[in-house]
Amino acid sequence: MKKTFLLFAFLFAASDLFGAYKVKIAVYKDHANLMAYISKIPGESYRKNIIIEKKNHLYYVSSRLYKSTNDVNKALSAYKKVFPDAFIEESAQETVLAISTEAVTQAPEPVEKAIDAKILLENKTVYICNENGSKKAQKEVIRLDFKKEYVLYSKLSKSVPPLEIPYTFDKDCVILPMSGIDFKYKIYEEGNNFLSTKSFINDKEGNHFRYYFDEDLAFKFTKRQ
Repeated sequence: MKKTFLLFAFLFAASDLFGAYKVKIAVYKDHANLMAYISKIPGESYRKNIIIEKKNHLYYVSSRLYKSTNDVNKALSAYKKVFPDAFIEESAQETVLAISTEAVTQAPEPVEKAIDAKILLENKTVYICNENGSKKAQKEVIRLDFKKEYVLYSKLSKSVPPLEIPYTFDKDCVILPMSGIDFKYKIYEEGNNFLSTKSFINDKEGNHFRYYFDEDLAFKFTKRQ
């Protein structure tokens, strides 16, 4: 039996989903100083909806896309309390994690086991491998460094600047909110060397991944026949 659904392809692409406005917040050289100021932004939702991109030793800070001028003006008001030079930019595109469609075989039933994603991943680094995506995706390794409020997303196969993305833990899941979409990764089995996960985008089941704690094992998995 086959199902067609959205899957998380590990690459960057432009998307015009869910909005046409974003707030350009600041550009900083000192990361620690930047994070200290971000922590002062009123409203946790506004702090969580920040995207930080590193380019040429500078950190560029912007908000996610907003659907309406009313929403983006509310966000601007919050950001300007800490970053007075913040401004609104009309944008049809934003760098996000790409979504594609693909037919794959039905996923196996999850193992019934109480798993706590926070205990397994908080303050840790994992190396992600795609088990059943495209051939190109299966050769890639993604590094995730779980910080206090952000996860640092690095694509190891290409010289792409890392992104800092907000995240939350929910029982056995890690959730990455991006442009109005919740990218959810459910840990369904804990192995000796890796965690078995499967992705959900807006409750649609996607691909399966391995979260390795050892970089060498992750790259070894990508070279399998």
